[in-house]
Amino acid sequence: MYLRSLSGKELDNRDLGAKSMYWYHKQAKEKQFKLSSRICSKSSVYSEIIENILLRHIGPIHKLDLTIPSWMFSEIDINHWLLLLDSPSSIKEFVLKNYIKSLSQKLPGCLYSFVGLTQLTLFNCHDLNLPPTFKGFPCLISMDLHISSVPVGALEAQMLEKLISLCSRLQKLTLCILGKMINFTICAPELQDLVVKDIMSSLSLKATGNIKTIGVDALGEDLESLQTLKLLEVPLNCNYAVPFILCLFRSSPHLQRLCINASSFEKCSGKSVQNKGNFTLPCLKYVEFAFKASVELELIKILLASCPALEVMTIVLSETFTAENKLEVAKELMQYDRASPNVEIILKP
Repeated sequence: MYLRSLSGKELDNRDLGAKSMYWYHKQAKEKQFKLSSRICSKSSVYSEIIENILLRHIGPIHKLDLTIPSWMFSEIDINHWLLLLDSPSSIKEFVLKNYIKSLSQKLPGCLYSFVGLTQLTLFNCHDLNLPPTFKGFPCLISMDLHISSVPVGALEAQMLEKLISLCSRLQKLTLCILGKMINFTICAPELQDLVVKDIMSSLSLKATGNIKTIGVDALGEDLESLQTLKLLEVPLNCNYAVPFILCLFRSSPHLQRLCINASSFEKCSGKSVQNKGNFTLPCLKYVEFAFKASVELELIKILLASCPALEVMTIVLSETFTAENKLEVAKELMQYDRASPNVEIILKP
């Protein structure tokens, strides 16, 4: 185990013993701490060291990185550790890593009082325990959630969704989740960077019109089990949107249901990119489009040519469409090649 002040000074048990006075004077005002593995191998001693460090610290801590080693006891009162902080509202970056494979660490309740938090990283800590009065982290910009030791259930997924949606300024989100969650919705209006890995059977993106980059390389074969995909308020008129959606399609060979609702934004930087499918969705049977502009025709054309099992494609036309607009869309659709001989295209006003 080791303790490191993030200014670069690495401390071991000798520093905490014979050199404790030197450490106290030089490090007691350190604003960034990483407490990890080389101090000891006993739970009680490890907890005592952390308590002494936090209790004797003077002034605010801006970054706190805590590790729960695999040999620790199952019952760990992290809340007690954090209550020792002199100024919890000063925490800007908080990292909690749990290496006890049989335990999903319950998050400490006082964590939700860290109103100045800008970066949050949680490893194997999906028991969020959100208090009823929690209104989100108003300053949080980056969130990194890794859950790989315990499968995530529906209730826990809802708590994760709520946590994300309550962070109104969230710009960067990384999700690495083990488990076949039934549904998962990402709602983050200010989100710009998204990385998703080991995702569940149903994924929805809602109110994510500001996304600029998405970690599609991390998907690989991790969407093999995805059966339902909902893309809500997607800015299809932006140059990144269609390539990203096509990458999702290529990573989802077992997709059965698809829903796409384009955003109502009229202006966006970049031009629409013409794409060729070069893929097949052999299991896709049902598609629904909320049609607002001609840019959706690009995806419709690709899907009709790439889905041999497609049964129904429902296109809900915008209320602003005139009778002439609707006729033009119908004529355009009639010209597209169809991989499925039995597909039914339904136009709804």
